[in-house]
Amino acid sequence: MASTERSSKQIADRIEPGYYRHMHPMRLIRFGLSLGLSLLALAWVGQAYVRGDETIYANGPVAAAHALFETECRRCHEGQFQGAEDAFCRACHATPAHVDLDAVSDAPAEPACAVCHREHRGRTGLDAVSDAHCNTCHVQHRDYVDMDSHLDFEVQPHDQHLQFNHAVHLDSKLLEGPLDCGSCHEPEEGGHRAIAFADHCAHCHAERLDDELPDIRVPHGQQPDALRTWITATYLEVMRADGTLSRREGTGGVETPDWAQTLVRRSDAAMQGLLEPGRKRGCLICHTMIDGAIVPPAMPASWLAKARFDHRPHASQVCAACHEVANSRTADDLRLPGIANCRDCHRPDGASDACHTCHKYHR
Repeated sequence: MASTERSSKQIADRIEPGYYRHMHPMRLIRFGLSLGLSLLALAWVGQAYVRGDETIYANGPVAAAHALFETECRRCHEGQFQGAEDAFCRACHATPAHVDLDAVSDAPAEPACAVCHREHRGRTGLDAVSDAHCNTCHVQHRDYVDMDSHLDFEVQPHDQHLQFNHAVHLDSKLLEGPLDCGSCHEPEEGGHRAIAFADHCAHCHAERLDDELPDIRVPHGQQPDALRTWITATYLEVMRADGTLSRREGTGGVETPDWAQTLVRRSDAAMQGLLEPGRKRGCLICHTMIDGAIVPPAMPASWLAKARFDHRPHASQVCAACHEVANSRTADDLRLPGIANCRDCHRPDGASDACHTCHKYHR
Protein backbone atom coordinates (compact mmCIF):
# COMPACT_ATOMS: atom_id res chain seq x y z
CA MET A 1 0.00 0.00 0.00
CA ALA A 2 1.39 3.37 -0.99
CA SER A 3 2.25 5.82 1.78
CA THR A 4 -0.19 8.73 2.23
CA GLU A 5 2.35 10.96 3.93
CA ARG A 6 3.53 14.00 1.96
CA SER A 7 6.82 15.72 2.23
CA SER A 8 7.17 19.42 3.08
CA LYS A 9 8.28 20.03 -0.50
CA GLN A 10 5.08 18.52 -1.83
CA ILE A 11 3.04 20.69 0.52
CA ALA A 12 4.94 23.84 -0.48
CA ASP A 13 4.33 23.09 -4.17
CA ARG A 14 0.60 23.58 -3.55
CA ILE A 15 1.16 27.26 -2.61
CA GLU A 16 1.42 29.70 -5.47
CA PRO A 17 4.66 31.69 -5.02
CA GLY A 18 3.11 34.99 -6.10
CA TYR A 19 -0.08 34.76 -4.08
CA TYR A 20 0.65 37.91 -2.12
CA ARG A 21 0.69 39.96 -5.31
CA HIS A 22 -3.00 39.34 -5.91
CA MET A 23 -5.27 42.02 -4.33
CA HIS A 24 -7.92 40.20 -2.35
CA PRO A 25 -11.18 42.16 -1.80
CA MET A 26 -10.79 42.02 2.00
CA ARG A 27 -7.31 43.46 1.77
CA LEU A 28 -8.63 46.24 -0.42
CA ILE A 29 -11.31 47.03 2.17
CA ARG A 30 -8.77 47.08 5.03
CA PHE A 31 -6.41 49.31 3.10
CA GLY A 32 -9.22 51.68 2.16
CA LEU A 33 -10.46 51.93 5.73
CA SER A 34 -6.96 52.55 7.09
CA LEU A 35 -6.21 55.23 4.52
CA GLY A 36 -9.61 56.86 4.90
CA LEU A 37 -9.50 57.00 8.69
CA SER A 38 -5.96 58.38 8.61
CA LEU A 39 -6.98 61.11 6.16
CA LEU A 40 -10.06 61.87 8.26
CA ALA A 41 -7.92 62.19 11.40
CA LEU A 42 -5.48 64.48 9.60
CA ALA A 43 -8.36 66.60 8.34
CA TRP A 44 -9.79 66.85 11.88
CA VAL A 45 -6.44 67.91 13.30
CA GLY A 46 -5.88 70.30 10.39
CA GLN A 47 -9.18 72.15 10.79
CA ALA A 48 -8.56 72.44 14.54
CA TYR A 49 -5.11 73.86 13.82
CA VAL A 50 -6.56 76.42 11.41
CA ARG A 51 -9.15 77.45 14.01
CA GLY A 52 -6.48 77.67 16.70
CA ASP A 53 -8.12 74.95 18.80
CA GLU A 54 -5.27 73.15 20.59
CA THR A 55 -7.36 71.13 23.02
CA ILE A 56 -7.51 68.11 20.71
CA TYR A 57 -3.87 67.33 21.44
CA ALA A 58 -3.77 68.59 25.03
CA ASN A 59 -2.11 66.24 27.47
CA GLY A 60 -5.22 65.93 29.62
CA PRO A 61 -7.64 68.03 31.70
CA VAL A 62 -6.18 70.97 33.61
CA ALA A 63 -6.50 71.63 37.33
CA ALA A 64 -9.83 72.91 38.63
CA ALA A 65 -8.37 76.38 39.25
CA HIS A 66 -7.44 76.66 35.56
CA ALA A 67 -10.58 75.10 34.09
CA LEU A 68 -11.96 78.55 33.22
CA PHE A 69 -9.39 78.95 30.43
CA GLU A 70 -8.76 75.30 29.62
CA THR A 71 -9.19 75.93 25.88
CA GLU A 72 -6.84 78.95 25.85
CA CYS A 73 -3.52 77.13 25.73
CA ARG A 74 -1.59 80.32 24.98
CA ARG A 75 -2.35 81.51 28.49
CA CYS A 76 0.45 79.20 29.65
CA HIS A 77 2.28 78.03 26.52
CA GLU A 78 4.19 80.42 24.28
CA GLY A 79 4.25 78.01 21.35
CA GLN A 80 2.65 74.75 20.35
CA PHE A 81 4.01 71.68 22.11
CA GLN A 82 6.15 73.83 24.40
CA GLY A 83 6.12 73.62 28.17
CA ALA A 84 4.74 76.34 30.41
CA GLU A 85 7.16 79.16 31.20
CA ASP A 86 7.50 80.66 34.68
CA ALA A 87 6.62 84.08 33.30
CA PHE A 88 3.13 82.87 32.44
CA CYS A 89 2.66 81.42 35.93
CA ARG A 90 3.81 84.59 37.66
CA ALA A 91 1.54 86.74 35.52
CA CYS A 92 -1.28 85.51 37.76
CA HIS A 93 0.53 84.05 40.77
CA ALA A 94 2.68 86.65 42.52
CA THR A 95 4.28 84.03 44.73
CA PRO A 96 7.54 84.50 46.62
CA ALA A 97 10.49 82.22 46.06
CA HIS A 98 11.26 79.14 48.10
CA VAL A 99 11.86 79.87 51.77
CA ASP A 100 15.56 79.71 52.70
CA LEU A 101 16.49 77.95 49.46
CA ASP A 102 20.21 78.29 50.15
CA ALA A 103 19.84 76.00 53.16
CA VAL A 104 18.27 73.17 51.15
CA SER A 105 20.60 70.35 50.17
CA ASP A 106 21.12 69.79 46.42
CA ALA A 107 18.61 72.52 45.55
CA PRO A 108 18.90 74.26 42.17
CA ALA A 109 19.15 78.03 42.10
CA GLU A 110 15.43 78.38 41.42
CA PRO A 111 13.41 75.41 40.12
CA ALA A 112 10.90 76.11 37.39
CA CYS A 113 7.28 76.15 38.51
CA ALA A 114 6.38 73.15 36.31
CA VAL A 115 9.03 70.98 37.96
CA CYS A 116 6.72 70.52 40.96
CA HIS A 117 3.36 71.76 39.72
CA ARG A 118 2.43 69.25 37.02
CA GLU A 119 -0.52 70.33 34.91
CA HIS A 120 -2.87 68.24 32.72
CA ARG A 121 -3.34 65.55 35.34
CA GLY A 122 -7.00 66.03 36.03
CA ARG A 123 -8.92 68.40 38.26
CA THR A 124 -6.68 67.87 41.28
CA GLY A 125 -4.99 70.91 42.82
CA LEU A 126 -1.56 71.87 41.55
CA ASP A 127 -0.33 72.18 45.12
CA ALA A 128 -0.67 68.42 45.59
CA VAL A 129 3.05 67.86 45.06
CA SER A 130 4.31 64.37 45.73
CA ASP A 131 6.80 63.74 48.50
CA ALA A 132 9.26 62.46 45.91
CA HIS A 133 9.47 65.98 44.45
CA CYS A 134 10.27 67.45 47.85
CA ASN A 135 12.89 64.85 48.69
CA THR A 136 14.70 65.40 45.40
CA CYS A 137 16.20 68.49 47.02
CA HIS A 138 15.57 67.84 50.71
CA VAL A 139 17.92 64.88 50.86
CA GLN A 140 18.24 65.23 54.63
CA HIS A 141 14.52 64.38 54.89
CA ARG A 142 14.47 61.30 52.71
CA ASP A 143 14.09 59.10 55.75
CA TYR A 144 10.85 60.89 56.70
CA VAL A 145 8.54 58.78 54.59
CA ASP A 146 5.50 59.07 56.85
CA MET A 147 4.35 60.61 60.12
CA ASP A 148 5.80 57.73 62.14
CA SER A 149 9.31 58.58 60.95
CA HIS A 150 8.89 62.37 61.12
CA LEU A 151 10.77 64.36 63.74
CA ASP A 152 8.85 66.02 66.54
CA PHE A 153 8.07 69.72 66.33
CA GLU A 154 10.56 72.40 67.28
CA VAL A 155 8.80 75.40 68.84
CA GLN A 156 11.00 78.48 68.79
CA PRO A 157 11.03 80.43 72.10
CA HIS A 158 9.42 83.81 71.72
CA ASP A 159 8.87 86.53 74.33
CA GLN A 160 5.32 87.76 73.84
CA HIS A 161 5.79 90.67 76.28
CA LEU A 162 2.47 89.66 77.69
CA GLN A 163 1.24 88.33 81.00
CA PHE A 164 -1.62 85.95 80.44
CA ASN A 165 -3.22 83.21 82.51
CA HIS A 166 -5.42 80.70 80.68
CA ALA A 167 -6.50 79.03 83.90
CA VAL A 168 -8.04 82.25 85.27
CA HIS A 169 -9.90 82.99 82.03
CA LEU A 170 -11.36 79.47 81.85
CA ASP A 171 -12.49 79.46 85.47
CA SER A 172 -16.22 78.81 85.69
CA LYS A 173 -16.43 81.30 88.59
CA LEU A 174 -15.28 84.24 86.46
CA LEU A 175 -17.23 87.37 87.37
CA GLU A 176 -18.05 88.26 83.77
CA GLY A 177 -19.20 84.73 83.04
CA PRO A 178 -17.39 81.57 81.93
CA LEU A 179 -15.28 81.79 78.78
CA ASP A 180 -14.25 79.10 76.34
CA CYS A 181 -11.51 78.94 73.72
CA GLY A 182 -13.79 80.40 71.03
CA SER A 183 -14.32 83.54 73.12
CA CYS A 184 -10.88 84.74 72.08
CA HIS A 185 -9.55 82.38 69.40
CA GLU A 186 -11.30 82.64 66.06
CA PRO A 187 -9.93 80.24 63.42
CA GLU A 188 -9.00 81.63 60.03
CA GLU A 189 -6.76 80.52 57.18
CA GLY A 190 -3.29 79.79 58.45
CA GLY A 191 -4.13 79.91 62.15
CA HIS A 192 -6.26 82.27 64.24
CA ARG A 193 -7.47 85.79 63.87
CA ALA A 194 -5.13 88.14 65.72
CA ILE A 195 -6.22 88.92 69.28
CA ALA A 196 -7.51 92.49 69.47
CA PHE A 197 -8.28 94.35 72.69
CA ALA A 198 -11.48 95.91 71.36
CA ASP A 199 -12.87 92.57 70.15
CA HIS A 200 -11.62 90.12 72.73
CA CYS A 201 -10.56 91.94 75.91
CA ALA A 202 -12.50 95.19 76.30
CA HIS A 203 -15.68 93.53 77.54
CA CYS A 204 -13.92 92.65 80.79
CA HIS A 205 -10.80 94.81 80.85
CA ALA A 206 -11.94 98.26 79.70
CA GLU A 207 -10.43 100.60 82.32
CA ARG A 208 -12.45 103.39 84.00
CA LEU A 209 -10.79 106.77 84.43
CA ASP A 210 -11.68 106.61 88.13
CA ASP A 211 -14.50 105.42 90.39
CA GLU A 212 -16.20 108.83 90.28
CA LEU A 213 -16.38 108.75 86.48
CA PRO A 214 -17.35 105.13 85.68
CA ASP A 215 -18.64 105.97 82.21
CA ILE A 216 -15.35 107.39 80.94
CA ARG A 217 -13.13 104.62 79.55
CA VAL A 218 -9.39 104.92 79.11
CA PRO A 219 -8.25 104.45 75.46
CA HIS A 220 -6.20 101.32 74.91
CA GLY A 221 -2.78 101.26 73.26
CA GLN A 222 -1.42 104.55 74.64
CA GLN A 223 2.14 105.02 75.85
CA PRO A 224 2.50 106.73 79.29
CA ASP A 225 3.22 110.23 77.92
CA ALA A 226 0.26 110.14 75.54
CA LEU A 227 -1.89 108.57 78.25
CA ARG A 228 -1.00 111.38 80.69
CA THR A 229 -1.92 113.99 78.07
CA TRP A 230 -5.30 112.32 77.44
CA ILE A 231 -6.06 112.00 81.18
CA THR A 232 -5.19 115.65 81.89
CA ALA A 233 -7.28 116.86 78.96
CA THR A 234 -10.21 114.67 80.01
CA TYR A 235 -10.16 115.92 83.62
CA LEU A 236 -9.87 119.49 82.36
CA GLU A 237 -13.09 119.05 80.39
CA VAL A 238 -14.81 117.42 83.37
CA MET A 239 -13.76 120.26 85.67
CA ARG A 240 -14.88 122.86 83.16
CA ALA A 241 -18.28 121.17 82.90
CA ASP A 242 -18.86 120.99 86.68
CA GLY A 243 -17.73 124.59 87.26
CA THR A 244 -14.47 123.80 89.08
CA LEU A 245 -12.45 126.05 86.78
CA SER A 246 -14.61 129.10 87.67
CA ARG A 247 -13.87 128.86 91.44
CA ARG A 248 -11.30 131.06 93.12
CA GLU A 249 -9.52 130.42 96.38
CA GLY A 250 -11.12 132.31 99.31
CA THR A 251 -14.18 133.46 97.35
CA GLY A 252 -17.23 133.97 99.63
CA GLY A 253 -15.20 133.17 102.71
CA VAL A 254 -14.98 129.47 101.70
CA GLU A 255 -11.52 128.09 101.07
CA THR A 256 -11.55 126.25 97.72
CA PRO A 257 -8.55 124.21 96.46
CA ASP A 258 -6.76 125.66 93.46
CA TRP A 259 -8.11 123.95 90.33
CA ALA A 260 -4.62 123.44 88.86
CA GLN A 261 -3.52 121.49 91.93
CA THR A 262 -6.71 119.47 91.78
CA LEU A 263 -6.04 118.67 88.11
CA VAL A 264 -2.52 117.44 88.88
CA ARG A 265 -3.69 115.43 91.88
CA ARG A 266 -6.45 113.68 89.97
CA SER A 267 -4.18 112.99 86.99
CA ASP A 268 -1.46 111.55 89.23
CA ALA A 269 -3.96 109.27 90.93
CA ALA A 270 -5.33 108.03 87.61
CA MET A 271 -1.82 107.33 86.23
CA GLN A 272 -0.89 105.47 89.41
CA GLY A 273 -4.00 103.33 89.18
CA LEU A 274 -3.20 102.41 85.59
CA LEU A 275 0.58 101.93 85.71
CA GLU A 276 1.54 100.95 89.25
CA PRO A 277 2.84 97.34 89.38
CA GLY A 278 1.10 94.84 91.64
CA ARG A 279 -2.41 96.25 91.33
CA LYS A 280 -5.35 94.06 90.36
CA ARG A 281 -6.35 96.50 87.64
CA GLY A 282 -4.61 98.71 85.15
CA CYS A 283 -2.32 98.18 82.19
CA LEU A 284 0.31 96.08 83.93
CA ILE A 285 -1.91 93.13 84.73
CA CYS A 286 -1.34 92.17 81.07
CA HIS A 287 1.47 94.33 79.72
CA THR A 288 5.12 94.76 80.61
CA MET A 289 6.94 98.07 80.94
CA ILE A 290 10.61 98.66 80.14
CA ASP A 291 12.35 102.01 80.67
CA GLY A 292 9.06 103.82 81.17
CA ALA A 293 7.46 102.47 77.97
CA ILE A 294 4.79 99.80 77.56
CA VAL A 295 6.12 97.01 75.35
CA PRO A 296 3.59 96.10 72.64
CA PRO A 297 2.59 92.41 72.66
CA ALA A 298 4.42 90.25 70.15
CA MET A 299 2.26 87.19 69.57
CA PRO A 300 3.51 85.34 66.46
CA ALA A 301 0.99 84.33 63.82
CA SER A 302 2.42 80.81 63.93
CA TRP A 303 4.55 79.12 66.54
CA LEU A 304 5.78 76.53 64.03
CA ALA A 305 8.07 78.62 61.84
CA LYS A 306 8.70 75.89 59.26
CA ALA A 307 5.15 74.62 58.91
CA ARG A 308 1.58 75.79 58.50
CA PHE A 309 -1.53 74.78 60.37
CA ASP A 310 -5.15 75.56 59.60
CA HIS A 311 -7.55 75.09 62.50
CA ARG A 312 -10.65 75.09 60.31
CA PRO A 313 -10.37 71.49 59.02
CA HIS A 314 -9.92 70.43 62.65
CA ALA A 315 -13.10 72.15 63.87
CA SER A 316 -14.69 68.79 64.66
CA GLN A 317 -12.12 68.30 67.43
CA VAL A 318 -12.47 69.95 70.82
CA CYS A 319 -9.65 72.37 71.56
CA ALA A 320 -8.58 70.44 74.65
CA ALA A 321 -7.80 67.41 72.49
CA CYS A 322 -4.67 69.24 71.39
CA HIS A 323 -4.26 72.15 73.83
CA GLU A 324 -4.51 71.31 77.52
CA VAL A 325 -4.49 74.86 78.88
CA ALA A 326 -6.85 74.47 81.83
CA ASN A 327 -3.86 74.70 84.19
CA SER A 328 -1.68 77.02 82.09
CA ARG A 329 -0.83 80.10 84.15
CA THR A 330 1.84 81.92 82.12
CA ALA A 331 1.93 83.22 78.56
CA ASP A 332 4.97 81.11 77.69
CA ASP A 333 3.23 77.90 78.82
CA LEU A 334 1.94 77.21 75.31
CA ARG A 335 0.77 73.63 75.67
CA LEU A 336 1.29 73.00 71.95
CA PRO A 337 0.76 69.35 70.98
CA GLY A 338 3.58 67.14 69.77
CA ILE A 339 3.63 65.16 66.56
CA ALA A 340 2.30 62.10 68.40
CA ASN A 341 -1.01 63.95 68.64
CA CYS A 342 -1.10 64.38 64.85
CA ARG A 343 -0.30 60.73 64.14
CA ASP A 344 -3.67 59.69 65.51
CA CYS A 345 -5.33 61.03 62.35
CA HIS A 346 -2.60 61.73 59.78
CA ARG A 347 -1.60 58.32 58.50
CA PRO A 348 -1.70 56.41 55.19
CA ASP A 349 -5.27 55.16 55.79
CA GLY A 350 -6.48 58.44 57.34
CA ALA A 351 -5.95 62.16 56.83
CA SER A 352 -3.19 63.22 54.47
CA ASP A 353 0.37 62.86 55.72
CA ALA A 354 2.09 64.20 52.60
CA CYS A 355 4.76 66.89 52.97
CA HIS A 356 2.60 69.60 51.40
CA THR A 357 -0.11 69.06 54.03
CA CYS A 358 1.91 71.06 56.55
CA HIS A 359 4.86 72.53 54.64
CA LYS A 360 4.70 75.17 51.94
CA TYR A 361 7.33 75.75 49.30
CA HIS A 362 6.34 79.39 48.90
CA ARG A 363 6.32 81.50 52.06
